[in-house]
Amino acid sequence: MLNLKKQNLIYFTAFLILLVLAGFVSASGAETETNNPPAIEFDPALPWLNVSRPLTLDDLKGKVVILDFWTYGCINCIHVLEDLKRLKHKYGDQIAIIGVHTPKFDNEKNIDTLRRIVVRYDVDHPVVNDVESRLGRLYGMRAWPTQYVIDPEGGVLGKVVGEDNYEIFDKTISKLLKKHAAIIDKTPLPIALEKEKLEKSLLAAPGKIAVSDQYVAISDTLHHRIILATHDGKI
Repeated sequence: MLNLKKQNLIYFTAFLILLVLAGFVSASGAETETNNPPAIEFDPALPWLNVSRPLTLDDLKGKVVILDFWTYGCINCIHVLEDLKRLKHKYGDQIAIIGVHTPKFDNEKNIDTLRRIVVRYDVDHPVVNDVESRLGRLYGMRAWPTQYVIDPEGGVLGKVVGEDNYEIFDKTISKLLKKHAAIIDKTPLPIALEKEKLEKSLLAAPGKIAVSDQYVAISDTLHHRIILATHDGKI
C-alpha cells in the first residue's frame, strides 16, 4: 500500500509540474505565462518510420506535441501505446505524437527489427530511431517510458514518467488547444505507415504457429486472421 501511495504521489507531482510549466497555474494557483525552453531539433541523420520523409520541428509548429521516449524491450512502453492511440483518436491532427525510440541494448538499434515491432503493435504515429539515445540525453530522459509535451509555439512544457498518464495528457492538451487556438495547425503530417507495405504479403506480423498431423495454423496478426494450411502448403 505504501508503494502504491508513493506511486500516486509521483504521478500527481508530475501533473502539477506539467501544469506549472505549461503556464496554466503558478505555485500559488494563479494563472501565469512562462517562457518555456525551446524544443530540440531532430538530427537529420536519424532514420524514421511511418513517414514519407524525416520530420523537423517546423512540421510540428501549431500542434500540441507529445514526444514518447520508449524502447520496444520495455513492456511499460508498450502499454502506453494504447493511451497514445486514444489521444490521437480524440484530437486528430491538432496534436502530433512522435515516438522517439531510445534503444537500451545494441540489438534494439536495428531499424529493420524496429520496423517489425512498429508493425506488430500497430503503431500509427511517426517513430524516429534515436540510435545512440543522443536526443534522449539532451532532453534529460532517464527512464522508460518518458513523455515530453511541446506547446504549439515550440516550447517544452514538462514531462511525465511511467504509465497511466492519459488523464494528465487529456487535460493538458485541451487547455493548450484553447490557449493557442489562433495558431493551431490541423495539417496532417506526411504519414506513410509501415504496415501498409505488408498489405499484399501473405503474412503480416505472424505471431504463433500450431501444428497437427494434418494442418499448420499460423496467426496472421495484422491481417486479423489465422492461416490454416496442409503440410504441402495448400491454404
